[in-house]
Amino acid sequence: MRLRSMCLISFLAFSFLALMGGAGRAGAQESIATLKPTPEQAARCAKIPGEARRKFCLLAYSVPGLEFPARAETARSAFLRMAIFKPEGPGPFPAVILLHSCASLIESENMAYWGNELLKAGYVVFIVDSWRQRGFDNGVCAPTPRMPVNAVYLRLRDAYEALEHLAKFDFVDKKRIGAIGASQGGRVIYQAASSGLARVHAPSGARFAALVSLYGECYNRSLKQDYVPPNAATPLLALFGDRDEDGDPRECLPRLEKLKAAGSPVEWHVFRNVGHVWDEPRFSKRRYVDYVGAPSGRVLFEYDERATAESRTRILDFFAARMPRG
Repeated sequence: MRLRSMCLISFLAFSFLALMGGAGRAGAQESIATLKPTPEQAARCAKIPGEARRKFCLLAYSVPGLEFPARAETARSAFLRMAIFKPEGPGPFPAVILLHSCASLIESENMAYWGNELLKAGYVVFIVDSWRQRGFDNGVCAPTPRMPVNAVYLRLRDAYEALEHLAKFDFVDKKRIGAIGASQGGRVIYQAASSGLARVHAPSGARFAALVSLYGECYNRSLKQDYVPPNAATPLLALFGDRDEDGDPRECLPRLEKLKAAGSPVEWHVFRNVGHVWDEPRFSKRRYVDYVGAPSGRVLFEYDERATAESRTRILDFFAARMPRG
């Protein structure tokens, strides 16, 4: 697999800056259909403070929504595709939505790891693929100028629509649905903790019970874009590596500390001597990836078995306390 260097795409054009690189299938389509948001969608977006964010919201509804699986599977294989997996039995079970990085889902080995661990622990697992149906088989880590959408806002829409979809199944306890996001998916998780954005993207009243961000960037230095909302209301666990210049604790911890001081239910942990994507075995060999948003200009990608195992314990304990099984 070939890693690509990242470059900055115009904020004013409502594009996005992402991190993880990687090549997918050659010849994949790199364009996206455009639609006009419905009046109801436009009205909801109009409630968001800030002109740029309102435009981001409108752009998120200017592309087709995802077609979600109509039924669940019990097989614990083929995790690297859009699917809902359930434990044996009728339920209702708590559930977790998994949000991959900017890479294609087929490259995201950590989604298979988390899917398997959560299933074994008794959770329904919904793996959401934001890119394949939209023609981006290679993911969106490399520059994709024909995608005129802010990726984080588009995927926030996906997350809430996936939440509402899961709540329709009898085997899911709709009051006990959480989500885990990695890297770019971790940025989406921060946004999903916002009570204001929840009202915009889930007018039905569906809400997440608990959220986990894995090495999600909190603040993009180049775009001066803050991903951590000021009104986080959903229990949030954020995990970081102290050597990560993407999900950089130096930017994240002051923001999370401010939220906690204001009464938001947030907690975090920083792993020592750990970089980015520590739960991705494909990065067992240390690599540095160019990233314009990093202070040094590059980010350390390195799998860490110890941090992955400790992440598992922390996440399962976090979910068990807020959306217990049984």
